[in-house]
Amino acid sequence: MNNNKWFVVVNPKAGSGRGARDWPEIKQLLEKHFVFDYVFTKKRHHAIDIIKDAVNKGYKKFISVGGDGTLNEVVNGLFLFHTDKLTEVILGAITVGTGNDWGRTHKMPSGYKEMVDVINKRNIFFHDVGKAKYRYANKKKSRYFLNIAGMGFDALVAKKVNTLKEKGHGGIMVYLASLLSSLFSFKTTFINVYKDNKKVYGDETFLVAIGICKYNGGGMMLIPEAVPDDGYLDMTLISKVPKMKVLFNIKNVFDGTFVKLKEVKRFKAKRFTIESEPPHSLHLETDGESLGISPIDFEVLPKALK
Repeated sequence: MNNNKWFVVVNPKAGSGRGARDWPEIKQLLEKHFVFDYVFTKKRHHAIDIIKDAVNKGYKKFISVGGDGTLNEVVNGLFLFHTDKLTEVILGAITVGTGNDWGRTHKMPSGYKEMVDVINKRNIFFHDVGKAKYRYANKKKSRYFLNIAGMGFDALVAKKVNTLKEKGHGGIMVYLASLLSSLFSFKTTFINVYKDNKKVYGDETFLVAIGICKYNGGGMMLIPEAVPDDGYLDMTLISKVPKMKVLFNIKNVFDGTFVKLKEVKRFKAKRFTIESEPPHSLHLETDGESLGISPIDFEVLPKALK
Protein backbone atom coordinates (compact mmCIF):
# COMPACT_ATOMS: atom_id res chain seq x y z
CA MET A 1 0.00 0.00 0.00
CA ASN A 2 1.38 3.42 -1.00
CA ASN A 3 0.42 6.24 1.34
CA ASN A 4 3.24 8.69 0.63
CA LYS A 5 3.16 9.39 -3.09
CA TRP A 6 0.78 11.80 -4.75
CA PHE A 7 -1.53 10.46 -7.45
CA VAL A 8 -2.17 12.66 -10.49
CA VAL A 9 -5.09 12.25 -12.90
CA VAL A 10 -4.42 13.90 -16.27
CA ASN A 11 -7.08 14.57 -18.90
CA PRO A 12 -5.15 14.94 -22.19
CA LYS A 13 -8.25 16.24 -24.01
CA ALA A 14 -8.96 19.04 -21.53
CA GLY A 15 -8.82 22.56 -22.96
CA SER A 16 -9.01 21.34 -26.59
CA GLY A 17 -5.88 19.25 -26.11
CA ARG A 18 -4.02 21.54 -23.70
CA GLY A 19 -3.88 18.71 -21.21
CA ALA A 20 -1.67 16.67 -23.54
CA ARG A 21 0.31 19.60 -24.95
CA ASP A 22 1.14 21.14 -21.58
CA TRP A 23 1.63 17.97 -19.54
CA PRO A 24 5.42 17.81 -20.10
CA GLU A 25 5.76 21.31 -18.61
CA ILE A 26 3.37 20.54 -15.73
CA LYS A 27 5.11 17.22 -15.04
CA GLN A 28 8.50 18.92 -14.86
CA LEU A 29 7.16 21.50 -12.39
CA LEU A 30 5.56 18.83 -10.21
CA GLU A 31 8.76 16.79 -10.14
CA LYS A 32 10.54 19.66 -8.38
CA HIS A 33 8.33 19.23 -5.30
CA PHE A 34 6.51 15.91 -5.34
CA VAL A 35 6.98 12.19 -5.75
CA PHE A 36 3.96 11.02 -7.73
CA ASP A 37 2.39 8.54 -10.10
CA TYR A 38 0.06 9.61 -12.89
CA VAL A 39 -2.52 8.18 -15.26
CA PHE A 40 -4.12 9.69 -18.39
CA THR A 41 -7.88 9.47 -18.82
CA LYS A 42 -9.07 7.82 -22.04
CA LYS A 43 -12.81 8.56 -22.07
CA ARG A 44 -15.64 10.21 -20.13
CA HIS A 45 -16.02 8.91 -16.57
CA HIS A 46 -12.65 7.14 -16.79
CA ALA A 47 -11.26 9.28 -13.95
CA ILE A 48 -13.80 7.73 -11.56
CA ASP A 49 -12.44 4.25 -12.32
CA ILE A 50 -8.85 5.52 -12.10
CA ILE A 51 -9.52 6.94 -8.63
CA LYS A 52 -11.11 3.66 -7.53
CA ASP A 53 -7.91 1.83 -8.45
CA ALA A 54 -5.72 4.48 -6.78
CA VAL A 55 -7.78 4.34 -3.58
CA ASN A 56 -7.41 0.55 -3.49
CA LYS A 57 -3.64 1.04 -3.70
CA GLY A 58 -3.67 3.34 -0.68
CA TYR A 59 -3.18 6.80 -2.21
CA LYS A 60 -4.49 9.70 -0.12
CA LYS A 61 -3.05 12.75 -1.93
CA PHE A 62 -4.49 13.57 -5.34
CA ILE A 63 -4.10 16.19 -8.06
CA SER A 64 -6.53 16.74 -10.92
CA VAL A 65 -4.96 18.07 -14.15
CA GLY A 66 -7.85 18.99 -16.42
CA GLY A 67 -11.01 21.04 -16.50
CA ASP A 68 -14.09 21.22 -14.31
CA GLY A 69 -15.37 17.90 -15.65
CA THR A 70 -12.14 16.11 -14.73
CA LEU A 71 -12.20 17.60 -11.23
CA ASN A 72 -15.84 16.51 -10.89
CA GLU A 73 -14.97 12.92 -11.80
CA VAL A 74 -12.05 12.85 -9.35
CA VAL A 75 -14.32 14.14 -6.57
CA ASN A 76 -16.96 11.51 -7.41
CA GLY A 77 -14.32 8.79 -7.39
CA LEU A 78 -13.16 9.89 -3.95
CA PHE A 79 -16.66 10.04 -2.49
CA LEU A 80 -17.66 6.71 -3.98
CA PHE A 81 -14.56 4.75 -3.01
CA HIS A 82 -12.74 6.64 -0.22
CA THR A 83 -15.71 7.38 2.01
CA ASP A 84 -14.29 5.82 5.15
CA LYS A 85 -11.09 7.88 5.06
CA LEU A 86 -12.09 11.16 3.39
CA THR A 87 -10.70 13.15 6.32
CA GLU A 88 -7.24 11.87 5.36
CA VAL A 89 -7.57 12.84 1.69
CA ILE A 90 -6.06 15.98 0.14
CA LEU A 91 -7.10 17.14 -3.34
CA GLY A 92 -5.29 19.73 -5.44
CA ALA A 93 -6.11 21.02 -8.92
CA ILE A 94 -4.17 22.30 -11.91
CA THR A 95 -6.69 23.81 -14.29
CA VAL A 96 -6.14 23.29 -18.01
CA GLY A 97 -9.77 23.16 -19.19
CA THR A 98 -11.87 25.40 -21.39
CA GLY A 99 -13.91 27.09 -18.66
CA ASN A 100 -11.97 26.47 -15.44
CA ASP A 101 -14.94 27.92 -13.56
CA TRP A 102 -14.20 26.25 -10.24
CA GLY A 103 -10.81 27.98 -10.19
CA ARG A 104 -12.38 31.41 -10.79
CA THR A 105 -14.16 31.39 -7.44
CA HIS A 106 -10.88 30.57 -5.71
CA LYS A 107 -8.91 33.11 -7.75
CA MET A 108 -6.59 30.41 -9.02
CA PRO A 109 -3.40 31.79 -10.62
CA SER A 110 -3.14 31.35 -14.38
CA GLY A 111 0.43 30.06 -14.54
CA TYR A 112 1.29 26.41 -13.98
CA LYS A 113 4.27 27.26 -11.76
CA GLU A 114 2.04 29.33 -9.50
CA MET A 115 -0.60 26.55 -9.38
CA VAL A 116 2.02 23.99 -8.39
CA ASP A 117 3.35 26.41 -5.74
CA VAL A 118 -0.15 26.66 -4.22
CA ILE A 119 -0.28 22.88 -3.83
CA ASN A 120 3.29 22.71 -2.56
CA LYS A 121 2.59 25.35 0.11
CA ARG A 122 -0.37 23.27 1.30
CA ASN A 123 -2.83 26.18 1.30
CA ILE A 124 -5.47 23.74 2.52
CA PHE A 125 -9.07 24.58 3.36
CA PHE A 126 -12.23 22.54 3.82
CA HIS A 127 -14.60 22.70 0.83
CA ASP A 128 -18.35 22.04 0.82
CA VAL A 129 -19.57 19.39 -1.61
CA GLY A 130 -23.00 19.18 -3.21
CA LYS A 131 -24.91 15.98 -3.86
CA ALA A 132 -27.68 15.62 -6.44
CA LYS A 133 -30.10 12.68 -6.63
CA TYR A 134 -31.91 12.37 -9.96
CA ARG A 135 -33.42 9.94 -12.49
CA TYR A 136 -31.65 8.37 -15.46
CA ALA A 137 -33.17 5.62 -17.64
CA ASN A 138 -35.89 5.05 -15.02
CA LYS A 139 -33.29 4.47 -12.31
CA LYS A 140 -32.34 6.57 -9.30
CA LYS A 141 -28.81 7.98 -9.57
CA SER A 142 -26.65 10.36 -7.56
CA ARG A 143 -23.70 12.65 -8.33
CA TYR A 144 -21.41 14.82 -6.22
CA PHE A 145 -20.36 18.27 -7.40
CA LEU A 146 -17.84 20.87 -6.33
CA ASN A 147 -19.05 23.84 -8.37
CA ILE A 148 -22.54 24.28 -9.86
CA ALA A 149 -25.53 22.15 -10.85
CA GLY A 150 -27.66 23.60 -13.64
CA MET A 151 -31.16 22.81 -14.89
CA GLY A 152 -33.39 23.99 -17.70
CA PHE A 153 -31.67 26.28 -20.18
CA ASP A 154 -28.31 25.77 -18.49
CA ALA A 155 -28.53 21.98 -18.90
CA LEU A 156 -29.40 22.33 -22.59
CA VAL A 157 -26.36 24.56 -23.17
CA ALA A 158 -24.13 22.08 -21.32
CA LYS A 159 -25.43 19.22 -23.47
CA LYS A 160 -24.62 21.12 -26.67
CA VAL A 161 -21.19 22.11 -25.37
CA ASN A 162 -20.39 18.48 -24.52
CA THR A 163 -21.48 17.35 -27.99
CA LEU A 164 -19.15 19.91 -29.60
CA LYS A 165 -16.28 18.96 -27.28
CA GLU A 166 -16.64 15.31 -28.28
CA LYS A 167 -16.20 16.44 -31.88
CA GLY A 168 -12.95 18.19 -30.99
CA HIS A 169 -14.19 21.77 -30.64
CA GLY A 170 -13.27 23.95 -27.66
CA GLY A 171 -12.80 27.45 -26.33
CA ILE A 172 -15.11 30.15 -24.99
CA MET A 173 -16.78 30.50 -28.40
CA VAL A 174 -18.18 26.99 -27.99
CA TYR A 175 -20.05 28.18 -24.89
CA LEU A 176 -21.36 31.31 -26.58
CA ALA A 177 -22.40 29.46 -29.76
CA SER A 178 -24.18 26.81 -27.71
CA LEU A 179 -25.87 29.50 -25.61
CA LEU A 180 -27.21 31.36 -28.63
CA SER A 181 -28.39 28.27 -30.50
CA SER A 182 -30.07 26.92 -27.37
CA LEU A 183 -31.86 30.20 -26.71
CA PHE A 184 -34.08 29.89 -29.77
CA SER A 185 -34.98 26.22 -29.27
CA PHE A 186 -35.47 26.14 -25.51
CA LYS A 187 -38.93 25.91 -23.95
CA THR A 188 -39.59 26.74 -20.30
CA THR A 189 -40.67 24.10 -17.78
CA PHE A 190 -43.13 24.41 -14.91
CA ILE A 191 -41.32 23.50 -11.70
CA ASN A 192 -41.97 23.42 -7.96
CA VAL A 193 -39.08 24.24 -5.64
CA TYR A 194 -38.87 23.08 -2.03
CA LYS A 195 -36.34 24.70 0.28
CA ASP A 196 -35.59 22.58 3.37
CA ASN A 197 -38.91 20.75 2.72
CA LYS A 198 -40.98 23.96 2.41
CA LYS A 199 -42.42 24.99 -0.97
CA VAL A 200 -41.06 28.39 -1.99
CA TYR A 201 -41.77 28.54 -5.75
CA GLY A 202 -44.03 27.15 -8.47
CA ASP A 203 -44.05 28.57 -12.01
CA GLU A 204 -42.71 28.34 -15.56
CA THR A 205 -38.94 28.49 -15.35
CA PHE A 206 -36.11 29.36 -17.71
CA LEU A 207 -33.08 28.36 -15.64
CA VAL A 208 -32.08 27.04 -12.23
CA ALA A 209 -28.53 26.98 -10.87
CA ILE A 210 -27.57 25.52 -7.50
CA GLY A 211 -24.02 26.05 -6.41
CA ILE A 212 -21.16 25.69 -4.03
CA CYS A 213 -19.16 28.21 -6.10
CA LYS A 214 -20.00 31.25 -8.24
CA TYR A 215 -19.21 30.59 -11.92
CA ASN A 216 -20.01 28.28 -14.82
CA GLY A 217 -20.16 28.42 -18.61
CA GLY A 218 -16.71 29.94 -18.99
CA GLY A 219 -16.97 32.83 -16.54
CA MET A 220 -20.70 33.43 -16.12
CA MET A 221 -21.33 34.49 -12.52
CA LEU A 222 -24.63 32.69 -12.06
CA ILE A 223 -24.43 32.54 -8.26
CA PRO A 224 -22.71 35.76 -7.12
CA GLU A 225 -23.07 35.21 -3.36
CA ALA A 226 -22.01 31.54 -3.19
CA VAL A 227 -19.39 30.76 -0.54
CA PRO A 228 -17.66 27.36 -0.93
CA ASP A 229 -17.32 26.65 2.79
CA ASP A 230 -20.40 28.18 4.44
CA GLY A 231 -22.36 24.92 4.70
CA TYR A 232 -25.15 26.06 2.36
CA LEU A 233 -26.32 25.63 -1.21
CA ASP A 234 -27.13 28.85 -3.09
CA MET A 235 -29.82 28.87 -5.77
CA THR A 236 -30.37 31.33 -8.61
CA LEU A 237 -33.67 30.84 -10.43
CA ILE A 238 -34.86 32.69 -13.53
CA SER A 239 -38.57 32.44 -14.26
CA LYS A 240 -40.02 32.72 -17.77
CA VAL A 241 -38.26 35.60 -19.49
CA PRO A 242 -38.47 37.09 -23.03
CA LYS A 243 -35.65 35.76 -25.20
CA MET A 244 -34.64 39.23 -26.34
CA LYS A 245 -34.28 40.22 -22.69
CA VAL A 246 -31.86 37.30 -22.25
CA LEU A 247 -29.81 38.53 -25.22
CA PHE A 248 -29.68 42.10 -23.93
CA ASN A 249 -28.49 40.89 -20.51
CA ILE A 250 -25.86 38.32 -21.50
CA LYS A 251 -23.04 40.70 -20.54
CA ASN A 252 -24.65 41.14 -17.10
CA VAL A 253 -24.36 37.41 -16.43
CA PHE A 254 -20.56 37.71 -16.46
CA ASP A 255 -20.50 40.25 -13.61
CA GLY A 256 -23.52 38.94 -11.71
CA THR A 257 -25.62 42.10 -12.07
CA PHE A 258 -28.35 40.16 -13.91
CA VAL A 259 -29.72 39.17 -10.47
CA LYS A 260 -31.39 42.59 -10.31
CA LEU A 261 -33.89 41.52 -13.00
CA LYS A 262 -37.44 40.96 -11.76
CA GLU A 263 -37.45 37.42 -13.17
CA VAL A 264 -34.54 36.38 -10.91
CA LYS A 265 -35.11 34.79 -7.50
CA ARG A 266 -32.45 33.59 -5.08
CA PHE A 267 -32.57 31.12 -2.20
CA LYS A 268 -30.12 29.61 0.29
CA ALA A 269 -30.63 26.27 2.03
CA LYS A 270 -29.06 23.01 3.11
CA ARG A 271 -31.49 21.01 0.97
CA PHE A 272 -33.54 21.66 -2.17
CA THR A 273 -36.06 19.49 -4.03
CA ILE A 274 -37.14 20.32 -7.55
CA GLU A 275 -40.15 18.69 -9.19
CA SER A 276 -41.39 19.37 -12.71
CA GLU A 277 -44.75 19.30 -14.45
CA PRO A 278 -44.91 17.08 -16.42
CA PRO A 279 -42.60 14.78 -14.39
CA HIS A 280 -39.14 14.00 -15.78
CA SER A 281 -39.13 17.08 -18.03
CA LEU A 282 -36.32 19.03 -16.34
CA HIS A 283 -32.75 18.10 -17.30
CA LEU A 284 -29.70 18.30 -15.01
CA GLU A 285 -25.97 18.97 -15.38
CA THR A 286 -23.32 19.24 -12.69
CA ASP A 287 -19.94 20.88 -13.28
CA GLY A 288 -20.68 20.77 -17.01
CA GLU A 289 -21.50 17.03 -17.11
CA SER A 290 -24.94 16.16 -18.56
CA LEU A 291 -26.67 13.69 -16.24
CA GLY A 292 -30.40 13.02 -16.03
CA ILE A 293 -33.88 14.31 -15.27
CA SER A 294 -36.28 15.43 -12.52
CA PRO A 295 -37.37 15.01 -9.80
CA ILE A 296 -34.05 16.12 -8.28
CA ASP A 297 -32.97 16.31 -4.64
CA PHE A 298 -29.98 18.38 -3.54
CA GLU A 299 -28.08 18.44 -0.27
CA VAL A 300 -24.86 20.02 0.93
CA LEU A 301 -22.08 18.10 2.65
CA PRO A 302 -20.43 20.84 4.74
CA LYS A 303 -16.63 21.08 4.63
CA ALA A 304 -16.45 17.51 3.34
CA LEU A 305 -13.22 17.70 1.34
CA LYS A 306 -9.73 19.13 1.91
